[in-house]
Amino acid sequence: MRRNDMDMDRMVALAFLADFGAVTYRGVEINRSRVWGWDLKDVETGKVTVTNDALFALHLVDLLRDKGIDWFEEAA
Repeated sequence: MRRNDMDMDRMVALAFLADFGAVTYRGVEINRSRVWGWDLKDVETGKVTVTNDALFALHLVDLLRDKGIDWFEEAA
């Protein structure tokens, strides 16, 4: 994926988060949490994590997909 395409996908995902409170970005469901921040769930593995910032949530997904860094834990 080209850099400009990725930036556009990221901006669209951020707009959906702001408007609807939920989006699937690069295979990760991001939803506004009822308690605090944002819930992230990897669609492939079912692993989950949370963050307090929507833009940081997108950054975590990029780290997961591009660098292989795993911020997710097994769902309880």
